[in-house]
Amino acid sequence: MDGQPGPSASGRRHLSPATTDTLLVLGCFGIALFLRCWYQRPAVTVDGTILFTDDGWYHMRLVDALVRDFPHRIHYDVYAHFGGAMVRTGPLLDLLVAGTALAVGGPAPAPGLVDLVGAWLPPILGAAVVVPIYALGRLLFGRPAALSAAAVAAVLPGAFLTHSSFGFTDHHVLEILFATLTLLGFCGAVREADCVDGHAATSEPRSRTRVAAWAAAAGVALGSYLLSWTSGVFLVAVLVLWLGLDLLRRAHRGAPLLPLAGIGATAFALAAVPVLPYVGTIAGVELVAQVLVAACAGCLITCALARPLGALQERWRAPTLLGGAAAFLLLLVAAFPREVAGAIDALRRLQPTELGRTVIEGRSLLAVPASAWSEYASAGPFALGGLGMCVARLRLGVRSEHLLVLVFAVVTLTATLVQVRFSYYFAITVALFAGLAFGLAAARQRAWIILLGIPLFLPTGIQALRLAHRESDVPVAWRGALSWLRANSPEPFDSDDAYYTRFAKPPEGEPFPYPSSAYSVLSWWDYGYLIQRLAHRIPVTNPAQDLAREAAELLLARTPEEIVAGLRQWRVRYVMVDSEMSANLAAWKIPAIATWAGRPPQDLFEFCKLRQPNGALADVVVLYPAFYESLAVRLWAFGGRAAEPSESTFLIQSAPRTGADGTRTCEIVGMGRFATYDDAVRALPTYPGARIVGLSTTASPVPLAALDDFHAVYDSPEQSFVPWPPREAPYTWTPRAPRVGPAVRIFEYVGDGS
Repeated sequence: MDGQPGPSASGRRHLSPATTDTLLVLGCFGIALFLRCWYQRPAVTVDGTILFTDDGWYHMRLVDALVRDFPHRIHYDVYAHFGGAMVRTGPLLDLLVAGTALAVGGPAPAPGLVDLVGAWLPPILGAAVVVPIYALGRLLFGRPAALSAAAVAAVLPGAFLTHSSFGFTDHHVLEILFATLTLLGFCGAVREADCVDGHAATSEPRSRTRVAAWAAAAGVALGSYLLSWTSGVFLVAVLVLWLGLDLLRRAHRGAPLLPLAGIGATAFALAAVPVLPYVGTIAGVELVAQVLVAACAGCLITCALARPLGALQERWRAPTLLGGAAAFLLLLVAAFPREVAGAIDALRRLQPTELGRTVIEGRSLLAVPASAWSEYASAGPFALGGLGMCVARLRLGVRSEHLLVLVFAVVTLTATLVQVRFSYYFAITVALFAGLAFGLAAARQRAWIILLGIPLFLPTGIQALRLAHRESDVPVAWRGALSWLRANSPEPFDSDDAYYTRFAKPPEGEPFPYPSSAYSVLSWWDYGYLIQRLAHRIPVTNPAQDLAREAAELLLARTPEEIVAGLRQWRVRYVMVDSEMSANLAAWKIPAIATWAGRPPQDLFEFCKLRQPNGALADVVVLYPAFYESLAVRLWAFGGRAAEPSESTFLIQSAPRTGADGTRTCEIVGMGRFATYDDAVRALPTYPGARIVGLSTTASPVPLAALDDFHAVYDSPEQSFVPWPPREAPYTWTPRAPRVGPAVRIFEYVGDGS
């Protein structure tokens, strides 16, 4: 009876710690699933259809074809953008969605069932992350910290929550799950292998079989991770960095190297097994395979040299190992210069760029300080405290598993500070270290559970609830427009079956040989995957930013020559524009479009200050002729018709101005309004340094010629409100342009470029 739960003095039976932990972890799973599903359902399930989020549309496009041809997935997608592209996403998520739908719905599952499976899988997998978080916390820090870490992970807001919520059918949820499982596998393996300065962590005997099992589990998890994200070399690099540091530490202290190197070789070799078959068929996998092979080779060489290194004097072991590693790297550079250059180029993509600032995920966390609270809430400060505790523990002796999570924490924190897209990786360590801080305090004094639990879980849970409430990312107007486009435009391949077909990749350097019936749809890249999946049509560009520069240049093209050249090159037949691409300042895409086109936004508009009679400064958006002459604005705001200015032409004189916060803007120091454009031109000599501008997005200051080759074929019944500029004097007039317009407009190009 020893060790079994028994009745207490009051006659009640106590649950065993294992049962208690299981129930608590299941409770955390339930809370996490609730946050990821309950509040999202109204936004995702609309009128009996599933509205996916962001790249989920593209994964479901791949699933559409995969269900018909399981397990063979499309690897070259002629519908991705005009010209075709290698599929960059890993196949695992698509295989899981399609396989589950086929298992539930039979060989021909209904499209609604497929969508339902695709919507439900991410939240279930995201909620399941609390289980490996608990196991990892238990292995690293003990039971109280593990339970606390699982609870933090359940309510953690930010990208970790949004990227694993209902309808967010993207590979990010698999990245989080399998990255955590990979860390768990490696930590378990090194613990079993007695990688604690060469001495056993406890008095229990360690079995080589258990070490091999943990290492194999780490390899399987890493391989699954790499099949989820083709840029997963990021995690491999973290593991290689940790192995290198730990091997040097062990060599310096005279500890054996063979167990650690053997674990690395086993895990990397097993991870390469599912990856190698996809080399050459999925973009990016080749680099992952090369890094895996190199890492495995390095570990095997270390295994072979472990005994000779151990025979050296202690002071020479670490320098010799470091010199050998440097020689191995130099050999790789000399033998594989192109591959090494590709790896370095992949690391450079982590740097923030001007184009990256137009994509939220590409921005630095430091650029928007409030983002840190949105991502982690009060769990962030607790995690920093736990991180400090873990570092302090290292003074008592460095353990390999602790070193691994510390390296992972430092690298993911650095990556998050550079690009916020990595914030869900750092969320793993936030949960672990916040759990450590809370668990240790609670274990020492039960009163601390309440004193620390309220500031930890209440703000974090509130922030999670705020993020859980969201609206659909696909406006009703776009759904109706794309439905119209699919029903009323010709098939690009003469048959809708082409949408599900696996086409062969053309020879390197050659374009895909589209039939003469093929054409593309021009819009901004935000809508590319919607055009592809909802309309079964070929967009010019997509959210992977393929041909984004070319699409931006065409949307901002001003002359007939520029417009026709772009339309011919990409065989554009339809143009879809909305108010956000032209007139709606409340959600304006023009700044991003200008940046992608390689043009300074100041060529099209400027944000200026205008002093009012009462001395206050009003914000004014000054719009230059290039804005009104762009293709996107001429189509949406003016319907492609000719436009003559009437009381909408202004001359402004401006001077540079630096605000109190250091922001550089301009201040309007002189302004005149004119009835016609010709009046403004004649008055130019009396306004030294002045420029012709407009102050309303729907009232042009310059004459616009008609775009006769564009026919309006669809205007959404949903209207878009266009905000007016402030009406304070002296900048008051009544433009004749409408204050509302169709939210989405579709134009067919019938010129010789079609």
